[in-house]
Amino acid sequence: MKKTLISRFDSKIFSICYLLYSVIAWTAVLIIQILHKTNYDNQNLTNVVHVIVPVFCAISLMYSILTIHIKTNWLISLALLFCFIAELLGALSISNNVVVFVGCHVCLIIYFCKVKSFSKEDVVKLIPILCLYIAYVLFCFLWLIPRQNKVDFIFKFGVPAYGLLLCAMLWRAICTYKQPQWLLYGVTAVLFFLSDLNVLVEAIIGFGRTDPLGLYLFTWITYPLTITLVSLFNRNTLHFVDLNHAV
Repeated sequence: MKKTLISRFDSKIFSICYLLYSVIAWTAVLIIQILHKTNYDNQNLTNVVHVIVPVFCAISLMYSILTIHIKTNWLISLALLFCFIAELLGALSISNNVVVFVGCHVCLIIYFCKVKSFSKEDVVKLIPILCLYIAYVLFCFLWLIPRQNKVDFIFKFGVPAYGLLLCAMLWRAICTYKQPQWLLYGVTAVLFFLSDLNVLVEAIIGFGRTDPLGLYLFTWITYPLTITLVSLFNRNTLHFVDLNHAV
């Protein structure tokens, strides 16, 4: 009975249903956020978003949990759990929920380190990441933050610290090159990096209120996609991942 249950959850039909649900959820969230942006005072739209997004994260978490192929799968499930908690706190209007995402990125960094242990070649891959981080810090402190009147010290400290965490995640994902599933890891890390970096910029400008429509929607295009891709780690989804050679 146990083997049948596991087989059903790892079947192609189950994965197709999950991916179809994800596409529907992405589309619904994106449409609602467009309406939300153009009708910011509409509380009904806000309530719908506060329901859909946590549910979306919860189902992605369950999809990740329902596999026993990989011993390190708990790291991916824990990362998605942090995302779910962060979105739930956001839905309850609890501020600073972005701090919870730190746990998600720490889990991903550890996971990528388990996929590919440190080597001398990794130092070379670190150079462009450091250049990217320096450019990001200069952009924030020389152009973005000076244009805002109310940015406190804690936020100024959090901007470079969180950016450093994102760069570390991106670096370790790039270091998995030529490992099984490296392309999936790389694409996911890049999207997560861009999505969270965009959220930081929006937080300084005024998330959902004064930031441009394109900047606002970019988050809601990349973020749901990223959550889905993370949930595909360690899965034999549609049989495009060879679990026999996974970590």
